Amino acid sequence: MRWGYPAPRVTIILSDTCMPKNVITCPHCKCATFRDRPTCVSCGKDISPPPPAETPTPLTRAGVIYLIRCGPYHKIGKTIRRELRYRQLEIQLPEKAELIHEITTSDVDIAEAHWHQFFAYHRKNGEWFALTEDDVNYFRRWTHIEITPPAEPIAGLRPPPLDKVSQTS
Repeated sequence: MRWGYPAPRVTIILSDTCMPKNVITCPHCKCATFRDRPTCVSCGKDISPPPPAETPTPLTRAGVIYLIRCGPYHKIGKTIRRELRYRQLEIQLPEKAELIHEITTSDVDIAEAHWHQFFAYHRKNGEWFALTEDDVNYFRRWTHIEITPPAEPIAGLRPPPLDKVSQTS
C-alpha cells in the first residue's frame, strides 16, 4: 500500500487460443477463469453456458389479406398475426376503422400484391384506396386464395393473374 491507496487489482486477460483447456474467458469481465466453476473467480458472475437454442420454426407466409374502411378510404393490407395488426392499426388511425372482410391465403405477399395491382386505378396513397361499393362487394366474394408456387423460379415478384389463383366461396 502506497500513500494510503489500496493496491491495484491486476487482471490477466488471455485469448482463448493460448489458455489451457480447463480455463475460459469470462464473458462479463474478460478475465481468465476456470471452466468447471459455475461463477467467475474475479467478478463472481454466472458463467455457466446458456441453454441450447430452440430449433427455429420455418417462416410461413400464410395469413390474411384484410380490407378495412376508415372514413371514405379503404386499406388493403396483409398480416400473419391478425390480432396484433388490428391493435396496431387502432393506435395509428385517427378514426375508428371498420374491418370489412378478410381473405385467408397461403402467401400474403403475392396475394396482397395482386389486390394492390387489381385496384391500382383507385389507389390514393400507399395501401389506401377509394373503392366503390362494387369493388368492395367483389373483394368480399373471395374467402381463400391458394398460391401455387411456380415450377421454376421467376425473376421478380409479380402478382399472379386471376386464373392462377383459386377462388373459394
